[in-house]
Amino acid sequence: MNVRSALVAAALVACSGRIEVYQVAPDQKHVLIGSGTSIRSIEVETLAEVGSTSDVYPGVAFFSRDGSKLVARSTHHSLVVAPTGGGKQVDFGPAIDLGTISIDGTRVAFLQNPSPCSEDRQFGCAELFSAPSTGGEAIRIASGIRVAMSDSPYLLVPAALMDYYLFAGNDTLVFTNGHDVMTVPADGSVPASVLAPGVIPFPGHDPIPPIFWILRDGRVVVQDGAGLVLMNARGGAPVRLADGDSTQLLCMARPDSTMDFSCPLSPAGSLAISSPSTQSISTVRVLSLTGGASFTVSASGVILFDSDGRLIFFDPDGFLSAALPSGEVRQLGNPAVEGYPGLSSPDGKWVPFSSPMKQVTVIGSGSSTSCVNCDRLQLLSTVTGTTWRVTAGGKPLALSRFAFSPDSTSVLLQTPDRKLLVAPVGGGEPRTIEGDVDQADWAGTNRIVVSRTRSSPAGVHFVEVR
Repeated sequence: MNVRSALVAAALVACSGRIEVYQVAPDQKHVLIGSGTSIRSIEVETLAEVGSTSDVYPGVAFFSRDGSKLVARSTHHSLVVAPTGGGKQVDFGPAIDLGTISIDGTRVAFLQNPSPCSEDRQFGCAELFSAPSTGGEAIRIASGIRVAMSDSPYLLVPAALMDYYLFAGNDTLVFTNGHDVMTVPADGSVPASVLAPGVIPFPGHDPIPPIFWILRDGRVVVQDGAGLVLMNARGGAPVRLADGDSTQLLCMARPDSTMDFSCPLSPAGSLAISSPSTQSISTVRVLSLTGGASFTVSASGVILFDSDGRLIFFDPDGFLSAALPSGEVRQLGNPAVEGYPGLSSPDGKWVPFSSPMKQVTVIGSGSSTSCVNCDRLQLLSTVTGTTWRVTAGGKPLALSRFAFSPDSTSVLLQTPDRKLLVAPVGGGEPRTIEGDVDQADWAGTNRIVVSRTRSSPAGVHFVEVR
């Protein structure tokens, strides 16, 4: 998974001890700052150090979705869990992977004891363990999860997962074993059982696990080869949501700094299900799981739910449209957008479009230079249907990175010449915050955490921008 790869890469940078790295908790209340083999937890509101974790690799920690716990990899290859706001760290012993943690941080799960699989000996089959995150006995709750093992001393974890395991809610784990989707209570109170049997992709092929999505409330949507089925991971009668082997759930998950890939419902309690109509047009069905309206629209791109529960999409004629939770569809305009859409602002009211630039203007000098991996940014309002291009001094501003503030009112901008700027999300001249910045992220709505590694003074610090 991309998130796991990014965490491992961060560890390789930090473990030398020569520089500091940071990670922002998903609730924006704490920032982890690490170097060498220790991590400090900083409370964003007060900037006070409220906790520390030792004998771990910085940069590879991840958080529970609620931000209450962090999971780290120790220097002796064990799994460590600690409260983000300070408290005792718990070592759960050797683990062959990075592990995962429940949404509320109450339980942790990880793999141990790989041995050659009986059906396919090129892979190892590992055992799945789970334990309360505050400590206690780790219980073996399942086995047969396939991994590819490596003895390379340069890898942070020796196992590459061929199967997956994920928390469904806070008390159940869903996993694959090469052919089925399985479910098991996290406390091991009953044995693992088949949630969804494998599907045969084409005649003569062995069954493989069906595609599935875990909802934020712990339910599971499975593509069983005939369509989408809604299932309760703890048992109960399945509910067929849609027919068609190409029907997909539009999952709007944001793993951020977690291992949580669960799909949130819209604020109105709905799911969006897509099936292709033509090569470029999809039929999107908004299906309420809470007794509200269900309806269908045709869409050609940029599909998301905003914080008001509206489904935002481009219709087949290129008009930006909004489908209200009632099913009423309103056209917002026909904006001219360039480039590729990115992740929307947290409230879904702004969608970024990025397109590459080859010549850029250096801020403050007026001179032009060539640029590699530089983008211009255009922001689209999903409320008015209008757009604006981010510029500086009336000229397109080349960016290496951007990020919306947690309250969706500002956008952080980083330029290839290492400048950090902030602009109002609704338009306006960017304001330069400081230079010589190598990495920056929002830490709450009023502060930005900054890392400087290529110039002095090196390290991590905070900047108040409002």
